[in-house]
Amino acid sequence: GSKEKEKLRIKGKMARIRNREIAPGITRYSHSGLKRIHRIASRHRFQNKDKKKVEKKVVPKKEEKKQPKIPRFYSVYRLRRPLPAVRPHVQKPTKLRPSLVAGTVCILLSGPYKGKKVVFLKQLDSGLLLITGPFLVNGVPLRRVNQTQVIATSTRLDVKKLDVGEVSDKLFKKSKEQLAKAKSEKSFFGGKKTAKKNHKSVVSAEFKKHQKKVDAQITPLISKVPFLRTYLKTKFALRRGQYPHMMKF
Repeated sequence: GSKEKEKLRIKGKMARIRNREIAPGITRYSHSGLKRIHRIASRHRFQNKDKKKVEKKVVPKKEEKKQPKIPRFYSVYRLRRPLPAVRPHVQKPTKLRPSLVAGTVCILLSGPYKGKKVVFLKQLDSGLLLITGPFLVNGVPLRRVNQTQVIATSTRLDVKKLDVGEVSDKLFKKSKEQLAKAKSEKSFFGGKKTAKKNHKSVVSAEFKKHQKKVDAQITPLISKVPFLRTYLKTKFALRRGQYPHMMKF
């Protein structure tokens, strides 16, 4: 009894010493905080010191790759980095509409020759259509056109023997002189009207050569089909009461 009382007295003293008043009515530790301190103290006091120390087997740790630390501050400038998951862009060949076959007579829907009828020759590597009037019939030269800007008709020519292998996208590229003129200050500040007046389209000798070659091959094929020459010469136009979605071309 007396020993227990002595222990409690000492414990109370220790508690008072540790948990001193910081301000009137406010102690340094809370009730739960003080309990935690006593728990830790009791562990150290009643620990068996004579207990044999057991040597732990040290297992060699595997070398782990150190992950880079996340930066606390980020730069204002946004750094453009290639995304690793994104695959490199591969240009796939453009699919042709089933109605567009080599030799199909088409109607142009846009550009300087809109409304004119042309003959589709082949699809170029860029995916664009190679068409011609031909030039001797209706004045439409060799041109590249997107298939969305064309109406395919049911009229077709047999152009299997037509030699158009030499005509490619390179034929339609502008020369360095033409590009320099287009980017000059005079053409930029002159306006559209003055640009049209001063503009003189220069056709290369190579282009003229290919145009003549194609015209010479295609004109006899057109003359074989009755009324096809006059059909190609006439422009396509709609009148009142005519609806394109109800027509069969």
